[in-house]
Amino acid sequence: MDKKLSTDLLSCLRAQITHFVSAVFSAPFIQGQSIQKSTVRPVILKGKKKLQIASFTATQCMTQNIPEEDMEEHIAPMLTQFSRAIFHFSHEELHIQLQQDGSLKWKTKKKDMPIMPVLQHNRAKKYILEEGAPIDFLIALGIMNKEGRVLREKYDKFKQINHFLENILPLLPQENRPLHIIDFGCGKAYLTFALYYMLKNRDVHITGVDLKKELLQKCQNLADQLGYKGLTFVAQSIAAFSPTGPVDLILALHACDTATDEALAKACLLGAQAICVAPCCQHELAGQLQKKVAPVLLSHGLLHERFAALLTDALRAEILKQLGYKTELLEFVDPEHTPKNLLIRASLTSNPPKPDWTAYKQLAHQYGANPKLKYLLDLNI
Repeated sequence: MDKKLSTDLLSCLRAQITHFVSAVFSAPFIQGQSIQKSTVRPVILKGKKKLQIASFTATQCMTQNIPEEDMEEHIAPMLTQFSRAIFHFSHEELHIQLQQDGSLKWKTKKKDMPIMPVLQHNRAKKYILEEGAPIDFLIALGIMNKEGRVLREKYDKFKQINHFLENILPLLPQENRPLHIIDFGCGKAYLTFALYYMLKNRDVHITGVDLKKELLQKCQNLADQLGYKGLTFVAQSIAAFSPTGPVDLILALHACDTATDEALAKACLLGAQAICVAPCCQHELAGQLQKKVAPVLLSHGLLHERFAALLTDALRAEILKQLGYKTELLEFVDPEHTPKNLLIRASLTSNPPKPDWTAYKQLAHQYGANPKLKYLLDLNI
């Protein structure tokens, strides 16, 4: 862009800065350049107004927050880098089309309704379990105080519980009928309590199953104290536990190594309508994989371990699919909160096609994998 035009445009932006809402720069002049789009918006950080610049590549977003007085030196390069720009002000928009020869076309467009800039650095996310209102089980478990504020050191756990609920609740039937849910390896039962809290106005029975008797007794005492009459805890192994009646949902969150397979096998054998597991510490196939099968991949310990975990979950998902479950593998929480963030979510279909184990056998044979789930279900494949 012509230097004078660039200066005039930046002067205009400076004069209108109190009404500035955002700007979007797109359509780079140079094809293949890494930055495909940039956005600019005002934010308040530590009580001071700044401009937040977000630069987008094909795979990631990079942000920086600059003082308003440094606006020209950061925005001027964008005027030569991109061929299109839209400046949003509270009452109008400025559309700019930049030509390769430095000339430009522009037009203004009045807004039907005035808008104001959103100055929060991080917009508040609306969770299923809302902040600001006291929730009995969260207070009892030490995640929230009596005023309904989530404790800072427990905020990751609060978000994790909400992410689990977002992924689990859609699996449940909407019709008003009795529900039976089992949580294998429930541990401290954060999610067990959360699910009951969300469903307590329905005819629901949830059973938390774990081997730790003392811990489960504390959980049962808390359930009784809260009046959660449909929530019970049983100290038993997954294999030994036998529910009475049909099961709507079986959970196993972070059940270590082949304990996840035990939960999946139990769910399939019981004909559970839905399954949700977050696998953890999958070591079984790591010991079966031979480096010679894929030396470039498996000669590195970290890659060997991670690939074995991915292979384990791929084979689990394929077994569920062939047994009539619609199966999804999801990332349920940001990796910054926990690296164990893969969720296998499955729901039983009413008319599944005839099983075809071809893809399963090809993958298993390629790496010499014999997962425990196959034997727990006594599958002849």
